[in-house]
Amino acid sequence: MSAITDLIGGIVSGLGDTAVKIRTAITGIDPAKQAEITELTMNLQAQATKLESDANLAQVQLDQAEAGVTGTNFFKFWTAGWRPFIGWVCGGAFVLQYVIQPIANWCGAHLVAIDMGIPTQVVLGMLGLSQVVTRTVEKIQSVQGNH
Repeated sequence: MSAITDLIGGIVSGLGDTAVKIRTAITGIDPAKQAEITELTMNLQAQATKLESDANLAQVQLDQAEAGVTGTNFFKFWTAGWRPFIGWVCGGAFVLQYVIQPIANWCGAHLVAIDMGIPTQVVLGMLGLSQVVTRTVEKIQSVQGNH
């Protein structure tokens, strides 16, 4: 009985080695090397996730610090400095371009058009959408990860 078990074990072992060799020949990658690559990839993904969460945490702390600043009387809506100011300026540009100018044109007074490229970029950056747009364009053009 032991001889038959050894024989079957030898055949199965030989088939396993042959299967590994066939797979290596087809894919060009040794299974042990593939496991090492997979492990390295998982480690890099974990590090990238940690870095991203650290950056998000830093942004949350910055937002909390800015939210803690209080204004007085009339200027409460300008609280926290430069971000609200830039937001109001860009918001004013959007209102002028997309609300006031069409109404003025309809009434017969022709206003000069504003180049909305820069205010749009600033607002998207302030809202944190600039990377979303960039990644979407990369995905559409199929160039993600080719930097």
